[in-house]
Amino acid sequence: MIIAPFFVSLLVSFFCIPLLIPRLRRAGIVGKDLHKPCGIDNSEDIPQGRPQGIVDSEGIPQGRPEVSEMGGLAIVVGFGAGILLAVALVSFFHVFPSVDLIVLLAVLSTVLLAGLIGILDDLLGGCSKSNPVTTPPKGMRQWMKAMP
Repeated sequence: MIIAPFFVSLLVSFFCIPLLIPRLRRAGIVGKDLHKPCGIDNSEDIPQGRPQGIVDSEGIPQGRPEVSEMGGLAIVVGFGAGILLAVALVSFFHVFPSVDLIVLLAVLSTVLLAGLIGILDDLLGGCSKSNPVTTPPKGMRQWMKAMP
């Protein structure tokens, strides 16, 4: 019984990711994968004879694959499902007598607020890699991310 919230969280996240990623791509909520070198996994997208060192207007090298920006939303949904199952087990079946409901709900609200901040940051544009003097910043300012 103690493992049930973990498995519910894992299964909900596992099944939400394949449903969410194509919808995010269709909606245009994508960004460049900054962790892959240029030309990996998408060499057909790079024209022949073009050097790998060309960068776009934001200073990001060309030829990187596009990935969904808000894939973490599925993880937050899965975590929320696991916490809500734990709350149901504590409330209705008294399975975890030493677990306090206030702590579980505080953890859930903290994760949901962090997810909301991440969603707002992704939808507002994230950090701009271009010149901060000539280009107005997009997304949340760095000091907003560090506020408690």
